[in-house]
Amino acid sequence: MTISVSIHGDERVGALLTQKISRRKDLELSADGRCVIYIPGSSDDATDQVTSFLNAGIDTICTAPLDAFTRADLLEACKAGGSTFHATGGFHTVLVTRFSRAFSRISRNIRRVELTEEVDGIDTSFSDSAHQNALRVLGEAVPESDDVRFESISQDIATDSALLRYRLTTTTDDAVGHATIRFNSGSGVHPADHLTCVGVLDAIRPVHESAPGILHNELGIDYVQLDDQLSR
Repeated sequence: MTISVSIHGDERVGALLTQKISRRKDLELSADGRCVIYIPGSSDDATDQVTSFLNAGIDTICTAPLDAFTRADLLEACKAGGSTFHATGGFHTVLVTRFSRAFSRISRNIRRVELTEEVDGIDTSFSDSAHQNALRVLGEAVPESDDVRFESISQDIATDSALLRYRLTTTTDDAVGHATIRFNSGSGVHPADHLTCVGVLDAIRPVHESAPGILHNELGIDYVQLDDQLSR
């Protein structure tokens, strides 16, 4: 079944999503799609826009983190419109969630996690809610640790052509591990924008097919899972 999708918000990411959706046989762009992708800017009132979509019965995927919203307001709007909501958290959450899945499988003995995100070339607009969301996701993956740190900084790191870079340090009682992951720009697309699109595209069908309510990222699987479910 083809899902009709409309895009609102940031033009740069919106243009990239338009290209990707136009190449999908199971998706089609529409001015009044059954599912809306909302990419808020740093000065936008995301809550008002999202609840407006949900109240109108439109399933909504937003690139802001779930922590930026009041859950009760979202559920009230989902109930009123019979709609479903998912917050991807943007590119910050895409990689943090994948790191966390690895932690939850590799070791139960990690007592410290430090992750630094370095971004060059775009305004990250990294709000307090996004920062707290990333910390929460990391913390859920290593529940035995009370020392989880996440930092996102904007700086000139393009000397090695990487526009997005992650530095990860994990500590157990036996050893300290280090890893650096670099993302280069491909075809003129900033890797942060690409990752934002990945999170959105992965969520479209689960959101569309789910019962009304809120969906969230589940660490143990590679798709979104129902969180707060409302009866139809």
